[in-house]
Amino acid sequence: MSRSYKKVRPMRHRVYSVPQVKDLYDVCRTTVSNWVRDGLCPSPGEGPQLFRGEELSRFHEVRRSRSHQSLRHGQFKCFTCKAIVFPHVGSLEFLADAMARPKVFAACPDCGARTSKLLSETECDKLQKAAQNNTSLKAIDEDVLGSQAGVGKICTKRDENTVGAVCSCNDRVVFEWQQYAGRYDDKTIAAHLVSIREFEASVGGKPFEMLLQRDVAAYREDLLLRLDENGDQALSVSTVRHRASHVRAFLDWLRSQNGFRRLGSNLPGYLELPRRLSAKALPKVRDYPDIKAAAEMIDGMRSVSLREKRDQAIVDMAFLSGFRATALINLRLKHVYIEEGTVIHDGRSLKGKNGKNFVASFFPRTEYFEGVVCTWIKLIKNLGLGSNDALFPDYRRLCHKLSSHQNIQPMTSTGAVTRAFRSASVVAGASYSPHCARDTLAALGASVCKSARERKAWSLNLGHETDVITERYYGKMSEDCRAEIITEIRERRDLIDDEKDLLLDLFFSRLQRGSPEYARAKGLQISLLRAEDEVNDVIEA
Repeated sequence: MSRSYKKVRPMRHRVYSVPQVKDLYDVCRTTVSNWVRDGLCPSPGEGPQLFRGEELSRFHEVRRSRSHQSLRHGQFKCFTCKAIVFPHVGSLEFLADAMARPKVFAACPDCGARTSKLLSETECDKLQKAAQNNTSLKAIDEDVLGSQAGVGKICTKRDENTVGAVCSCNDRVVFEWQQYAGRYDDKTIAAHLVSIREFEASVGGKPFEMLLQRDVAAYREDLLLRLDENGDQALSVSTVRHRASHVRAFLDWLRSQNGFRRLGSNLPGYLELPRRLSAKALPKVRDYPDIKAAAEMIDGMRSVSLREKRDQAIVDMAFLSGFRATALINLRLKHVYIEEGTVIHDGRSLKGKNGKNFVASFFPRTEYFEGVVCTWIKLIKNLGLGSNDALFPDYRRLCHKLSSHQNIQPMTSTGAVTRAFRSASVVAGASYSPHCARDTLAALGASVCKSARERKAWSLNLGHETDVITERYYGKMSEDCRAEIITEIRERRDLIDDEKDLLLDLFFSRLQRGSPEYARAKGLQISLLRAEDEVNDVIEA
């Protein structure tokens, strides 16, 4: 099995401790120590070794590029981890091949695999001499490099493997902030780290304990300038506001840490943005179908192959439960109860937003959708899937399950949900995202619910704490719908309470002739009679 670590992608702005590096790459502590000797640069400062994600990526990229280079004396290529290494001299084992050529076996210091190398007479003599004297294999090639070995912690010349190393004097501070921010989601931490690293770059990598007000103000001005730029460096208003708030939150935290309390108390205030940037833009109304159009859209989807049936069931479940894409792909059979009309939103296993745990009932007016999901569940149960298997497995696992000991795990990305909604959108002749199901259900609730209590229950069933969230962010009214409703209200000529009271006073002769109230009441009476005549004319026509 290859261990070139191509599929391991550390977050470039994050700082990793040695235990975290071990877990990330699935290696032992000795391997990490060998990497450091081979050119991996830890972050400066006292204490346990820390490594920036960008430095980890750089180091392994260099190792992979070295695998195509000629081996120097004492170097071996490990065909297991794809690394060019200097093995420990004690692991050397000298033999000869069938043609009596000198050959040596050694253990890779990184992964422990056994590797071999055919030797020239000169290199063979050097390796044998190193084995007799128990000296490092790196030392036998120093006459070729033409540089001194370096003694102790003082390096006379940077190794070629460390050229371009990425580390910062602020890495240890960032690592401490990561521990503080562990309560946040990984995506939130990543977004904050982008802002923090950008701020660090804007001050030229200056140590955070030496920050001045002008440094923070300069960063704010740089953000504002990039609002008006075009190209790769341009930023939107939303991005500027988020990055400023991220850095401000970081500075608030930084000022409370030991060694940073001397920073100015008004330092975060220099990230205040002009008020014009605080004004909210006109809301964007997402396109979504009504519940009837959604049923027609699902009914029109192709459902011949197992993959097409799965995609139809994914879209169907979205409108039945209102779950987000991440929760949909992580559903298991045990989470759905068709008979009770409920589905469990387990924040621990579904990776739901904010880790919410609740039991969602199937929404009213979605009875049609229950049949599609029920048919899909019967189908996969006939394939041998059990309660702990994924409700929507990867299409490559959509075959008869032979073993009941190994569960079919949910998919790792929401790509299948996006593709399923794309197929459904083709049927509707529109472009709907997976989130449109929640807008559809919110708009349905606005028309179905008749009391505040019902609206509260509908909102909770969507996973919202209050109905205010549902009304503010979901099922927003389109411009055409707004104009149509306003036109209907104008045509109805509904009377307000004051106008009703005036007409009652006129009917019971409680108004004095010639008074303004009398004239207004007579005008209302005449307009109502004219509207009634117009309606009668339309009916007769």
